[in-house]
Amino acid sequence: MSSFRWLVSSLPPTLPRLMACCSGWVSKNRTACVKLLKSLGAKHVSELDLSNANIDAETKLAIYQTLLGVACREGDLDKTVRAIQGGADVHYGKYWDFDGTMGGEATAMHVAAANGKDKVMEYLIREGGSKVDVPDTGEWGWTPCDWACWQGNPNAIAILLALGADVNRVDRTFGATPCMRAARRGRG
Repeated sequence: MSSFRWLVSSLPPTLPRLMACCSGWVSKNRTACVKLLKSLGAKHVSELDLSNANIDAETKLAIYQTLLGVACREGDLDKTVRAIQGGADVHYGKYWDFDGTMGGEATAMHVAAANGKDKVMEYLIREGGSKVDVPDTGEWGWTPCDWACWQGNPNAIAILLALGADVNRVDRTFGATPCMRAARRGRG
């Protein structure tokens, strides 16, 4: 039985475990995640070929959405393009800022900016329709520029500024701007 036939035949119990493994929800049990992915013929979610998989659209979208977060963290432009072409929404605001796993309040752009992934950021804005100044949906309301400043990613900051990021925008919780954030961290 092929890997995808096995995946399709066992979607209810397998998919939640697969999604958890791929997006980091099961960090305590990496061995089980690696074993599950190997049983599907992959080392990582990015290696799964879903183009001809006989799975429902909602499941495919969930996997591509997970792949987008991982691709933005890693700075992998090919995976980013593949995820978006597969239907992932660049405006989806449920990633954790730094690692791109599911369950947070940030978009793909926040993840790429926090990790200084310049090429991915440019693609998300120019081709994916991502917004430069979109605040995360959490209580802080940080923009990609806030995260790039906090993490000290000068190339990401330069890209965001060139594309019109507002360095004087004040966040919801601390009343701070991206410039203040960079200075606070000693990165300005």
